Amino acid sequence: MDESLINCKVENFTRARISTRGVCNLVQEAGLRVQRELPTSSTKAWQKQYRDGCIFVFFVGKVESRALNNKFRNQDTATDVISFEYEDSLNDPEHRVGEIVVCPILIKKQAKVRGVRFEDELAHALIHGTMHVFGHHHEKNEKETRWVHNQEDFILHKLGYKTAHTP
Repeated sequence: MDESLINCKVENFTRARISTRGVCNLVQEAGLRVQRELPTSSTKAWQKQYRDGCIFVFFVGKVESRALNNKFRNQDTATDVISFEYEDSLNDPEHRVGEIVVCPILIKKQAKVRGVRFEDELAHALIHGTMHVFGHHHEKNEKETRWVHNQEDFILHKLGYKTAHTP
């Protein structure tokens, strides 16, 4: 299969130190993993939708995170990561296939609770958000939840991060 990398653009509106290269590496690796797991009949459709596409990653504070979560998920609380899948990316001049919005303050808090490094928790949030951008949602059913969690752990392990769902 002719695998294509997803482009990635990062904007950090916080004081958190974030590696743009690291963020894009995680997003691209998740995109490649999703491509590899698609049935052959879906590959051409996937590449048409996402080839040369771009995922935008934004780092925001708790106020912005809460506002987005309230507006789009009707949950009046800040969230660690929220993502948006774009249906019509081919007609967008920047070919945006989606956006991932991350709140580093909450990532840091969750890392402490889980007993992992900030980088491990951030990697999990980015991969999780990327899976959502590509249409994989853990809210659908138990089978999809297991598949999403397995993919996340595979990518985390492959890139040297602590896995989120397995010991």
